[in-house]
Amino acid sequence: MESLSLQGSRGTISYRRIREGSRKILYFHGFPGSSAQINLFSSAAKELGLDVVCFDRTGYNKTDFKPLANSKSPNATELLNTNLQITTELLQHLAWTEYEIVTVSGGTPYGVHVASELFLQVNELRIICGLGDLRHQQIRPLFKLRTKLSLSLVPFVPSQLLDRLIRPGAESISPKRNRLFELFYPTSESDRAAIHEHDLSKYLSTNLKEALAQSAQGPKWDAVVFNSNWSQSLKPLPKSHLWHGDHDKVISYKVSQVMAAQVYRTSITVMGGEGHLSLPVKKMKDILSLQI
Repeated sequence: MESLSLQGSRGTISYRRIREGSRKILYFHGFPGSSAQINLFSSAAKELGLDVVCFDRTGYNKTDFKPLANSKSPNATELLNTNLQITTELLQHLAWTEYEIVTVSGGTPYGVHVASELFLQVNELRIICGLGDLRHQQIRPLFKLRTKLSLSLVPFVPSQLLDRLIRPGAESISPKRNRLFELFYPTSESDRAAIHEHDLSKYLSTNLKEALAQSAQGPKWDAVVFNSNWSQSLKPLPKSHLWHGDHDKVISYKVSQVMAAQVYRTSITVMGGEGHLSLPVKKMKDILSLQI
């Protein structure tokens, strides 16, 4: 795995890359997270011949690419378009003209938006335990009140305070010790088993630290997008498929069922016994191997 950076038109873009073949995948990390999540592809990369790239969204890790209009309080459209601009500049740097997109959880609005805008370049779109549109009338009731309230407040919490709320326990991350898990990531039994069996503590700690590297600016901007009607203006999408675990306690698999049927107009695989974390950790090879 390579840790790289690119000087873009409005700031630095930090990203990671795993090169084990010619099958190109652009991966959009979850919330709050970083390009460290590219490790999810490590076990399958060589066997499937993957070339995977994941960049840190603006406000995460070392990416300080300024939002469009250089606004201190950008709206969802500006943030989605900023993400699209980062994607475009990175793809030009990589000389990629065709590729697949894979999204996980909170990276989904961004990856789907890019797939919609760059439709002719994207061969396939794979969505793993994807976040739904919280403004959709059938999606909103599927999220707990605590989750909806937390996400609505995040953009208004001072960055330093948000950092102090989330950071404790990052040195030794654990569902019982870290407030991030308590607020956004209630874990299932399969998730806890995956953390233990795959020794994920160091990976999760790095992911969280990089998410907070800019005083939690990235999570705050993500929350602005999550609270918008981000799915309402989507253009046609490439071939797509959704995966979700039926033991996911962060985002119910019913969210993906509604999104697949009413927004994406595509199919879904619900995997028995898998949670929000265990699904991408344990099943990435299966997800990438399925012909859409």
